[in-house]
Amino acid sequence: MPAHDCTPNSSWVIQANSEFTLRASVPIQSGESITQLYSQPTAGTQERQVHLRQSKFFDCTCKRCLDPTELGTFFSAIKCPVCPDGYLLLETPTDVLSNWKCDNDKCVRVIPEVFVEDVLERIRSDLLNLQNNSEESNSGQLKSVGVIEKLLKTHQGKTVHPNHYTMHTLENELLQRMSFVLSSSYLQNGNEKDNIADRMVQLARKNVTIADIIWPGFNRHRGRLLYFLQQGLLIPLNRVAGQKRAKKLPANKLSELKSIFEEVLQTRKTVHAILSIEPAGREESFIANMMTENSEEILNLRKIFKN
Repeated sequence: MPAHDCTPNSSWVIQANSEFTLRASVPIQSGESITQLYSQPTAGTQERQVHLRQSKFFDCTCKRCLDPTELGTFFSAIKCPVCPDGYLLLETPTDVLSNWKCDNDKCVRVIPEVFVEDVLERIRSDLLNLQNNSEESNSGQLKSVGVIEKLLKTHQGKTVHPNHYTMHTLENELLQRMSFVLSSSYLQNGNEKDNIADRMVQLARKNVTIADIIWPGFNRHRGRLLYFLQQGLLIPLNRVAGQKRAKKLPANKLSELKSIFEEVLQTRKTVHAILSIEPAGREESFIANMMTENSEEILNLRKIFKN
């Protein structure tokens, strides 16, 4: 049984025949322990500690848990209510009732845990309202994109750090809905489609950067983020291909698009490598099957951007 770590070096999949597959998610050196996370990687330190204590009966003292910044991601950081620039970090990360202390050297105010819990409860309420009022239709999904963007503006940098795990959850929900909208034929406005694709790329890059720190390598979460990234990158390429005007573009713009296409190809290879072991019938398996280089879409783009 693998040891526990909140930045695990392995990932697992249960196949349709109940076969358990464990694989290295990052290179594991000879003599190094194989580790797995027995909680939720995208939860904050306090939430992981509570879950591990209640369900696994131990306290975690891994490097991520002992670092109040969670390896520099500020994944649990709350906006200081006293000063304009500081963020509250756990004074004692392994204590589930720990006070929080501002990281601004000019402030260093200590805030009780009850304040942080109140902030998180308000965000949880917003998330619950989002789930309860979501519509599955194309127009409903597009409406939800706007609602989530407003929630992000309400909380990021104002109540919590922009990288806070609740914002990570919201941004992943936003990516999922943007992906749905871009995959449908509902959007006819080219500018609106481009704006969504640009935002999708921005969010995917940001969250991949966070994932590379707290949950690196070959795992389902990172595979999905990279799928969203390549989906957003494909939009401007397909637009140019559809208008058949690549040859009319300035050399520097064409070179930029060729670089984007190379990134798309490499990203799709990584997505396929990560998700190809998922059991048939899962959404991730379907995504992996779409990542072939022989798809009609990629073959058409290759004719334009590989010359």
